[in-house]
Amino acid sequence: MTAIGPPLEDPFAPGNGTPTKKVAYFYDSDVGNFAYNTGHPMKPHRIRIAHSLILNSGLYKKMEIYVSVLLRSLELLLIYLIARETSLQA
Repeated sequence: MTAIGPPLEDPFAPGNGTPTKKVAYFYDSDVGNFAYNTGHPMKPHRIRIAHSLILNSGLYKKMEIYVSVLLRSLELLLIYLIARETSLQA
């Protein structure tokens, strides 16, 4: 295989002259349990494939992983009201 350009620096490697970058990964296993219409940009199958690749390649070991939690209606309403108030003040 012929190299086309200089090798890419590993952003996770310490001491390569660049600051170590952190990657946050959000995943919800229930993402594939919803039906989206044909034109919708959300592609649950692609998300599941990407998740499988991340796990099988070991990339998850270099990421901060966040798992979503199910909110109660009151918690969701509170987040909505705070976001709405913030956007009205801007």
